Amino acid sequence: MQGLQAINSMEFVVRALRGWAVPLVMPISKAWQAFDDTGHPRDPQLGKQIKQLGREVVRAARQFAAEGSCDYSVPVAARVE
Repeated sequence: MQGLQAINSMEFVVRALRGWAVPLVMPISKAWQAFDDTGHPRDPQLGKQIKQLGREVVRAARQFAAEGSCDYSVPVAARVE
């Protein structure tokens, strides 16, 4: 539960700074135990999830760079300033 509260708080900060957060979230329970001393995930499934998150960030960044928006972001014309 605390992981989701932390994610909600981080998303609030990003939006307050006029940023955009990838909607795919991944709280990691007991993160201090989830990674080995070199920073690699101990659980291969967690490694797959982290790679998927990274791919989503790259996909969204490329789409923003090419089109100015992402398929699940608010279109520029629809934003209220």
